[in-house]
Amino acid sequence: MSELYSMWWSELTKRMFSGFRSV
Repeated sequence: MSELYSMWWSELTKRMFSGFRSV
């Protein structure tokens, strides 16, 4: 479960960074 959470967190952070970079 740790691995899955890690991957999910990675995607979330990546999306957040992309959003902030766009603004």
